[in-house]
Amino acid sequence: MPKDLMFILPYRADMLAQLATTLGKAGISIAGCAGKEFGPEEIVHLLVDDAAGARRAAEQAGFVVRGERDVIVAPIEDRPGALGQLLGQIADAGVSADLVYLATNSRVVIGVVEDLERAQAALRPAGR
Repeated sequence: MPKDLMFILPYRADMLAQLATTLGKAGISIAGCAGKEFGPEEIVHLLVDDAAGARRAAEQAGFVVRGERDVIVAPIEDRPGALGQLLGQIADAGVSADLVYLATNSRVVIGVVEDLERAQAALRPAGR
């Protein structure tokens, strides 16, 4: 299952490039990425299939993984309203999303605060 890894990096032009290069050299594919500057730091979320390998490679290079969590990775159509529809299904199940970003291959990454399984069930087609 893909995992979201969170890093807090110094806000410098080369830091995210260094992290991505480090993971690439270790054979870790980054399937999604989101980042936001927050004062002198940047909060970065990376979607990876091999969380243990990514953590090991990052830590060996001096980066610190500040968080690791299961997330929903769902297909999303490239059309107006698609994200609202997906998030609405999760909200209708009584679950709050606290992290959302796009991933490769027209997918969306959704982190939820409460019940991951209930949120995943809300996105399944009826009868599945």
